[in-house]
Amino acid sequence: MTILESKFITSIADSNGYGRKEWTKPEICFAGRSNVGKSSLINMLLGRRGLARVSNTPGRTRLLNFFDITGKGQDGAPVNFTLVDLPGYGYAKTSKEQRKAFGPLIESYFDASGQLKFTFVLLDIRHKPSIDDIQMLDYLYKKQLPFGVIATKADKLSKAQQGTAVSQLASATGLGIGNIIAVDHNGFGRGKVLEKIKNVICDG
Repeated sequence: MTILESKFITSIADSNGYGRKEWTKPEICFAGRSNVGKSSLINMLLGRRGLARVSNTPGRTRLLNFFDITGKGQDGAPVNFTLVDLPGYGYAKTSKEQRKAFGPLIESYFDASGQLKFTFVLLDIRHKPSIDDIQMLDYLYKKQLPFGVIATKADKLSKAQQGTAVSQLASATGLGIGNIIAVDHNGFGRGKVLEKIKNVICDG
């Protein structure tokens, strides 16, 4: 899939902001712990430096951010969707009030969105899933929402280490290896993620 155009739509701070009846495009959601590299991944996928705000301070993304994406498949067929960037979760230095707010905000999105087709959960390829990661995965399992895992920061490991780490994540998450895509901010894995998005949208 080729990304032709991407633009920011809006940010939403609470469930009262879900007045999206006019939004009819399928939604692809990205979730992950603070500092897992979510904003960098989104910018890499879309080929737009700075479209999603990248911060060196974890916990800075505290809103639901929506982006309108126009693309096309290899056959020239349109592949258009809304990309949804969820607030990062699990950062210890975020205030207790903010951490409490993230949970309901994320859950209310999953409950309210009638267009959600797939969720990518981002995990750091170098580490075991955290308690917060497992809670997110369990939530998606229980809600029966389709999802897969993107293993970020693959450039920090050798090729051999990447294979071992992906196998370990597959075991820890209960997913098949084919449902885990290793990526890095330099573009490694980009094609696989975009192809997955295309398949979800066109086959769904």
